[in-house]
Amino acid sequence: MPHLDMHQFICRSDNYGVLVHDHRTGATAAIDAPDAAVIERELQKRGWQLTHIWVTHHHGDHVAGNLALKSLAFGGVFVGGGIAPKILWKLCDGSFVRGFVDKGRLSELMRSIRVGVVLNPHLPLIGAAWVAGTLAETLR
Repeated sequence: MPHLDMHQFICRSDNYGVLVHDHRTGATAAIDAPDAAVIERELQKRGWQLTHIWVTHHHGDHVAGNLALKSLAFGGVFVGGGIAPKILWKLCDGSFVRGFVDKGRLSELMRSIRVGVVLNPHLPLIGAAWVAGTLAETLR
């Protein structure tokens, strides 16, 4: 039995949300977070707890729900995709992290969440291919 489940669902009128859940560890990742309420509803339907948010790029329709997620991603937030390596200097100069943690009464909590940068611009495709391969094995 495969240990990963991937669930895709309509999120906003023109986008999709994707959750990847690892049954072995209990970890669940949201790939981008276009709408916190929809993602939270999908997590609750499955009894999954969000542990990670994988951010593929910075467009508002992909990150709008990141900080609004009530369950938060205590496993960390990882910025990736093709743009991250091109703006690495900006991600490392401190302004990104300051903006990430400067959330008023939630600032202390935000400081406890690890932030990372994925430098391989092909990682989302590699991950999608791996998941597709895993799912294909279940259909045999």
